Amino acid sequence: MLENYISETAKNLGETRDLLKQYGDTLAERWSKYHPRKRADILRKAIPDIYSSKWLEAYCLFDEESDRVAAVHRPHLRYKWRKGWLLPYINVETMSQDEKKLLLLLFVRTNNEPQEFLAYDFERTKMAFKDHHVTIMYNHHCVLMCEEAGRVGELTPWNGDRVHRGDIVGFPRAQLAFEVACGLSVFLRGVAKIVLAKGPGDDEPRGCVNLDAIAAKSLAGTSGGRPFFNERPFSEPQQSDISLLKPLLQSMRQSACDELWLMQTDPLYFHDKLANFEPSLYYRKSSEEGKIEDLPRSVFDIVGRIELALVVERRSTPCLDTIEKLSGSVKRGQPLPQMYDEALGRLQSTLKEYYSSYLCSLQDLTIQMPDFQDYFHWVADNGFRLKPLTDDVFRKDRLFWNTHKLITSANELNPSQDQSFHLQYIDDLLLSSPKESNRIDQGLYDHFSHMLAIDEARNVVASHLPHGSGLGRDLENDRLNVPGDMIDSLT
Repeated sequence: MLENYISETAKNLGETRDLLKQYGDTLAERWSKYHPRKRADILRKAIPDIYSSKWLEAYCLFDEESDRVAAVHRPHLRYKWRKGWLLPYINVETMSQDEKKLLLLLFVRTNNEPQEFLAYDFERTKMAFKDHHVTIMYNHHCVLMCEEAGRVGELTPWNGDRVHRGDIVGFPRAQLAFEVACGLSVFLRGVAKIVLAKGPGDDEPRGCVNLDAIAAKSLAGTSGGRPFFNERPFSEPQQSDISLLKPLLQSMRQSACDELWLMQTDPLYFHDKLANFEPSLYYRKSSEEGKIEDLPRSVFDIVGRIELALVVERRSTPCLDTIEKLSGSVKRGQPLPQMYDEALGRLQSTLKEYYSSYLCSLQDLTIQMPDFQDYFHWVADNGFRLKPLTDDVFRKDRLFWNTHKLITSANELNPSQDQSFHLQYIDDLLLSSPKESNRIDQGLYDHFSHMLAIDEARNVVASHLPHGSGLGRDLENDRLNVPGDMIDSLT
């Protein structure tokens, strides 16, 4: 089965590559001129069961028919949106509205070998596999996932060290990853043939210079920006460039310092900060003495953010220096050097605590938003608590639904698609809808932005191959959310 997937993927991509070499510019020109409705029709022809909209994972979880299927037939699930779960970024809304998405997919997948995307295709199936949204096949063997460890796709016995490094994975997950690559290759070949269906003979071969230029320009435009969760499928094969984390951590500390400086030097800015706090549920429930104590809270939050960012930067810098120094001795399919492995583990632990500090304070900031206060209730002697989440909340208030999911996942801090998914969904809502962005203040908006940046850093470390062994425990002195620890680290 796996050999069939591999050979079919190579065959489809080879045919598509040959078409693009001759008629890539013709395809790019036609696709760009098509109305989104025509693009949608072509997409549905290429994949008849393509999902219609973005955020499949969210919509399907609350689709009434899906709920019934999931509740009654989950052990024997043959899910009607299987391709949607395995290829969530291939949907009508995304691909028809932005013509560059298809061109980027064609470019990156036909100009690289399939195994270069295997780690990403494997990782992207995690949510579908974990939540049982697709049927799977079992085999007691594992599967080789990198050329350095052997022939990709070959069955091999289980080995703990190799599994942990990511050299081999269990058969069910591997089968999904190879199915994803094959399904995507079928889609790309199908779209290319449909767009050129007038017959390439109708046009003289023009090559693919313009197509390559469009793709290269788009890739260059995103490389220095925000290559987050939903943009990775349309990017070059992901490389864990951990050196990029240094400027990221420095910029977060500088951002907090700049904000504090504005509060100290600009009375209007300081007044606006305090004014944002007054409509909050906490403020209205507080006694007069409590209100006096609570008003400076935003000032202390920023000071704490600066201290925390400094601690993170100081702890991360030696780790990053070690990783950079020893990077030349890291080889896929081989154990990491011990010092490199320890540095990677400490960096991962530090970023985990950094993200945790933002996640744990998210509820307090959310309560301050007038639009969200009906979702909380006061519990005597226990403070504010979230009300139970209903399906109606998802249908009527996607912004809060995703925020609620983040708040209630505060104990699930390992890097996961769930965290990235909800953060990216929130970011998309805030960027695409002024109405949604006006529902929250600048403080919460910045908080989400910082969470996105830290989550991206965590994912860069988590996707490092070979995987590190990690510390396996939280060091007693590495808990960044303990104020005393922050102060001690600064002195």
